[in-house]
Amino acid sequence: FYTPVFIDDLMSSLDYLMGKTGTWNIVGSERVSKEGFALEVARAFGFPTTNAKSSAYTHQEGKARRPVE
Repeated sequence: FYTPVFIDDLMSSLDYLMGKTGTWNIVGSERVSKEGFALEVARAFGFPTTNAKSSAYTHQEGKARRPVE
C-alpha cells in the first residue's frame, strides 16, 4: 500500500521544510493499493478500468524487501 501526495500539499511541505535539517517523510492521508491507484487514475482520465490487472507482490521482481499485506 502507498499514500499518494497531492502535488500542492507536497509543494507546501517542501516550502515549509526548506532550510530545516533531519529526515522527513511526506505522505498523503489516504492509504491505497497499487491496483486501487491505477483504477482511480483510469477513471479520472476516462480510461477503461478493465485494463488494470492486479498481481501478487511475490510475482514482481525487485531487490527491496517490502511487507506483504
